Amino acid sequence: MEDAKYLIVDAKALPSVYLRVIEVKRLLAQNKAKNLTDATRQAGISRSVYYKYRDMVNLYERRLEDSMVTCYLSLEDKPGVLAGVLDCLWKTGANILTINQNIPQDSVAPVVIAMRMSDAKISEDTLLTRLTAIDGVLEVKLI
Repeated sequence: MEDAKYLIVDAKALPSVYLRVIEVKRLLAQNKAKNLTDATRQAGISRSVYYKYRDMVNLYERRLEDSMVTCYLSLEDKPGVLAGVLDCLWKTGANILTINQNIPQDSVAPVVIAMRMSDAKISEDTLLTRLTAIDGVLEVKLI
């Protein structure tokens, strides 16, 4: 037990100060506070408490690891194809995390999209079928 650096503990078992530190981080990340002073005021803690725990308290989100999907797509090099893919993903409720599109070669652009599917309204297989049906999408694979 001496080697343990991290624990996963139900938030209900912790003092509320830790959750308030997480709240300050969320307020700052989402620009819902003007500055650190405003964020700590909104969360109900002092700046010194925030500084004391900010590097030691982090939120663990199980859904991030359970619902991540990465797709490789080959797209025809013509206007609107990537926009069609993104529209399809938006309509299904997928939350896009990263997009990496390389320079087209032989009129084909390779694209890798990482997304969270926790709020998606369809299965991954249905999503792949819909993406493949988009004009200009040549290939779709799950990585």
